[in-house]
Amino acid sequence: MITHSSSRRTTAQIEISTPQERDLLRQLAGQGLSPPLIIFLKAVVKRHKGIRKINIPSGEDSVAAVLLCAGNLSEKGLEIYDELQIFFHGQTMIERWQWWADGGVCLPEKEKIGTLEIGKVKVIGRVVSVVLKVSGGKDAREFVREFDFSNPSSEPSVSMIPHPLLVS
Repeated sequence: MITHSSSRRTTAQIEISTPQERDLLRQLAGQGLSPPLIIFLKAVVKRHKGIRKINIPSGEDSVAAVLLCAGNLSEKGLEIYDELQIFFHGQTMIERWQWWADGGVCLPEKEKIGTLEIGKVKVIGRVVSVVLKVSGGKDAREFVREFDFSNPSSEPSVSMIPHPLLVS
């Protein structure tokens, strides 16, 4: 599903919920997005089946935030995590929020369980700010993650941090 939100800028914000590979190009057609961003989105959708939302901020043709649930079987064992991938003009930063690793389950307290969603994505210079919303559970809340692309890198930067639902 794709939705548009009007903005003060000339291009509209694009939000795509639970995208399917076969429908992605149709949903992005005519949006004026850069070829590298379309290649990135196609690759992410093909590689990860657990995508919850893609958010492309208004006025941007080469910036996107992708929220997904993923897993990995490594030498350490099974890992399950949520992941936020940020694409900025050909560079990618990935933040993983771990739920399960080394055979141990890390679950939030019952009253903290909720739904994690991308709220808003802002670009100021080379910094991408993503507002994440947690709804449901005991109380709704928001938090902001910032990604600084000031130091260009050809390889994606990947960092593992505690899951936001596990942190008060």
